[in-house]
Amino acid sequence: MSTSLTLNRRTLLMLGAGAGVMALVGCSGGAQGGAGAGKVEWIESRSGSEPTVKALKAVVKKYQETHPDFRLAINPMPDRPAFDQKIRLLASSNALPAMFDADPEPFFGKIAKSGAVADIGALYKEFGITDKFFPISLKYPKWDDGSLDLITLNANIEYFWYNRELFDKAGVTVPSTLEEFTEVCSRLHEAGITPIAINGKDGWPYYRYLAMVPFRRVGNDFINGLKDGDESMGSEIGLEAIRFLQKLAPFFQDGFSNTAYTDASDLFTTKKAAMFYSSTYGLPNFLNSSGDLDDAYGYFPIPPTGGADAMPTSDGFANSGVGTAVRADALTDELKDFLQFFFDNYGQIAFEQFRVIPSLRPTLNDSTPDIYRKVIEDIGNVKTYAKVWDVELDPSVNTVLGRESANLLTGQTTPEKFAARVDAAIKEAVASR
Repeated sequence: MSTSLTLNRRTLLMLGAGAGVMALVGCSGGAQGGAGAGKVEWIESRSGSEPTVKALKAVVKKYQETHPDFRLAINPMPDRPAFDQKIRLLASSNALPAMFDADPEPFFGKIAKSGAVADIGALYKEFGITDKFFPISLKYPKWDDGSLDLITLNANIEYFWYNRELFDKAGVTVPSTLEEFTEVCSRLHEAGITPIAINGKDGWPYYRYLAMVPFRRVGNDFINGLKDGDESMGSEIGLEAIRFLQKLAPFFQDGFSNTAYTDASDLFTTKKAAMFYSSTYGLPNFLNSSGDLDDAYGYFPIPPTGGADAMPTSDGFANSGVGTAVRADALTDELKDFLQFFFDNYGQIAFEQFRVIPSLRPTLNDSTPDIYRKVIEDIGNVKTYAKVWDVELDPSVNTVLGRESANLLTGQTTPEKFAARVDAAIKEAVASR
């Protein structure tokens, strides 16, 4: 059975212009996309060497002990822009794989609304596992109407990670406000140390820095209004956000706009940069041989603005990582059997063997490292998580936002022009809905 989504003329024109918005989504995939023959294709946006993917493969191997004919063909595409383009092309040609990574953003929303993917919320209820997940791993991928179409593998919280030795060398301490944060960056820079490693190639780190001031001041009200055109980047708070990002321009590494996540992380762990803003997804990179946080590193949350903030420092960016969709007609009894096994085993395998904080609550014991106890406590203390701009905004807006962020940081535009161009892109995106 095939279900299709008919889009308006503007969207079709966007497809022709390379914006990647699907023209047609169907439920039938390619010859190897289904699960009936025991083989499932999963196009994965993570690197095959990442701990989460290693944990996934370990679960598959365990399942194959009793189901030797089952095959999960994991196709990693860690270059996120290339991954997004591929999924858009597959969607437009009615060739989505059985499983594919996605975020709860507008493009995937069109796929979900077409009926092309399985109802994951219903699947969780069928398996009786809803209450086994961390709240953030259920809440983050949900749509505004409460529906859930994505499986999640992680529970993450984001911090600034810093190198203690480099901080000591520059004579700086953990900042208590965002203003102090820029002062710390300046002192590090003066000491000949690159203050911040950033994976600018991925785009989203720019948006995190843009979101810091608005979230601390008014929570998610700003981004909620911005995505619908009811708020403006040219407003007082919007311009403050842009100028905060602009202040950081001298503090990123050379070639930051072409640096991917792994390379940025490597700059930090090899002491070529003093700080790296990242989620606990990358925590395994910062551990010692005992599995605890290495003494070389410390961490701190997004500092307050120093003014009248609405959000406490315990609230910030927390998420479940990228999600995974299941094509509706690929959810056969065979795939359900694997997924039931997966949910029963993944959490503990990921946590104990690969030190990944999984979406399913792991069992802690006396050998659980202190850093994991602290992080899991922090995840539980998040009352309001900061919404991710690149998930909330239309893909066409993200294209403009990414370009303008890079231009801002290289001195090719002004905050006012930045704001005007982003506002114009949002206006067009809202009009095309």
